[in-house]
Amino acid sequence: MIRPIANLVEWLSSWAVKVLVGAGTFVVMSGHCLAAEPPGATTTSIGRNLVANGGFEQGDRCPTGWLIRYPRVDLSELTDIRALDNLTLFWHDTQTSRGKCIRMDTDVDQKEVHKRMEELIANPDAPPWPKTPTRPPKYDTAGGLEGVSFWSDPIPVVKGKTYRISVDVIGQAGLMFFPKLFVRGFGMVQDAKGNWVLRKLYETYLACRVEGPGRWCHFSQTFSPTEHTPAVTEIRVVLFAYWQPGEYYWDNVEMVEVPEAEAAAIRAARAKEQPPKTQLPRPTPRARKAGELFVVEEEEPMELPEKKPAK
Repeated sequence: MIRPIANLVEWLSSWAVKVLVGAGTFVVMSGHCLAAEPPGATTTSIGRNLVANGGFEQGDRCPTGWLIRYPRVDLSELTDIRALDNLTLFWHDTQTSRGKCIRMDTDVDQKEVHKRMEELIANPDAPPWPKTPTRPPKYDTAGGLEGVSFWSDPIPVVKGKTYRISVDVIGQAGLMFFPKLFVRGFGMVQDAKGNWVLRKLYETYLACRVEGPGRWCHFSQTFSPTEHTPAVTEIRVVLFAYWQPGEYYWDNVEMVEVPEAEAAAIRAARAKEQPPKTQLPRPTPRARKAGELFVVEEEEPMELPEKKPAK
C-alpha cells in the first residue's frame, strides 16, 4: 500500500469551499497537502476502514469493491462495469514497490472513451487500443468534458454518526481545477407513483489541491451524511479527475467513524460558523373595509439608521 513520501505540514488552510448538501451547508477545507479540520477539533479517529480495498491491493482484472458507473443515455441511469477500461483507468503497480494504486488519464478524446465503454458493456474482455494523441486546447478530452471517475461499492452508514474520509493523491496542480473525492449518500424515497426507490440525497466532496505533479499529497475531511438528510442509509466514494488533462494517481482511500467526543466538538465548531438567523419584518394586517374585495397588506416601515450631522 502506497504511503505519502513527504512529511505533511499541519497548518490551517486558507482555502474554503462551501458545498450545498441537502438542506445544509458544509465547509470543506483543503490545501498544502493536508485538509484542515474545523477549529476545536482533534484528529483522534479510531476503528476499521469502512472502504473495502481502499489500498487497491485485492482483485483480479479490477480492484475488488470498485467499479466504473457509465451513463449511457439517461444520466439518471448508470451502467455498472466491473472492469478497468485501460484507456482512462489503470491498475497501476509501477509507481512504487510497496503496492498498487489507481492511475487516471484525462488526456483522452471523449469520443474514444464513449466507444470504449460501449465495447466493455458488450464484452468485458475486449482488449484496449492505444489512445489517439490529443491536440490543444484539449477541450474535447475527458478532462475538458466529462472527467474520469471510479466508484466504490455501497458503504452502510449509521444515522447520527460523523465520519472522516482521507486519500493520497498525485495530480495536476491548479487553483480553480483540482481532483475531487466525492461522497454521495443514497436512501429510499417514494416517487410520484408511490413506489420506494433508491435516490441520491446527499453529496459533498474533498478538494484535493495538490502542490505539484509527481508528489503524493494526503487529504482528510469529516462529514455527517445524515445530519440534514436522515434518510441516507449508504454512501459511495467517487474518485474524480478532470482538468488539467493529464495523469492522476489515487491510493489509501480510508473512511472511519469519528469518536463521539470529537464529533461533538466538530458539530459545535460548525455551529459557530453558521451566520445568525435574522427575522424579516412581516406585513401589518389591516381589517377589510366595507365594499373591499381584498385587502392589500401594508409593509412595516424600514428602520433606517439615524443620520448624523456632518462635522
